[in-house]
Amino acid sequence: MRRNSGSVIILFARHPEPGKTKTRLAVDTGPAAAAQMYRVCAEHVYGAAKATGFELLVSVPAQTPLEKMDAWLGAGQYHLQPGGTIGVKMRDAFEHVFKHGANRAILIGTDVPDVTSGLLTEAHAALQSDDVVIGPAMDGGFWLIGMNAAQPQLFANIEWSTDTVYERTVQNAAQSGLSLGRVAMLRDIDTYGALQEWLLEADEDHPLRRYMNAMSL
Repeated sequence: MRRNSGSVIILFARHPEPGKTKTRLAVDTGPAAAAQMYRVCAEHVYGAAKATGFELLVSVPAQTPLEKMDAWLGAGQYHLQPGGTIGVKMRDAFEHVFKHGANRAILIGTDVPDVTSGLLTEAHAALQSDDVVIGPAMDGGFWLIGMNAAQPQLFANIEWSTDTVYERTVQNAAQSGLSLGRVAMLRDIDTYGALQEWLLEADEDHPLRRYMNAMSL
């Protein structure tokens, strides 16, 4: 990424390969459909991030063929994740962008279909007055986290992939004396049940809903 880049969005993504993408969702939909649904959702989130005008860094697993990512998204700027928990990966991504001159950064995933450029802009704006910003997810985790400086302690002592992730992260911020802003709660799509719940309220013209309708899923 460019040095002194100001506001940065870190996008956690992976190449949508059947059998390696959204495996919990694939239990009910099959691996090919799960990978394609992930592709559609990720492209929507990527578009929302690009529309903000902030610098965008795509963070991917270390073994990812970057030529495939470039052919898909054309992002150009990538961060290779280290091994370890999702907490280790997020901590490393934030340390990377602040080392390279970012003033503020937010991190999001690519499986939250209701992400909009407005919500991402709102999160960046929150960092003008708060040390940390977080977007809670309906499963007890978070879909967005942002900060003005690297705060590795935020990711400590958390049992990842549980419904206590958001609560524990908020506790870590409070124990560190950090002010915390919040943006809207959204749903991430990890399972077929979560997908069906999202569809109950999804806009008819959302690309993921259109794909689901076209495939009669």
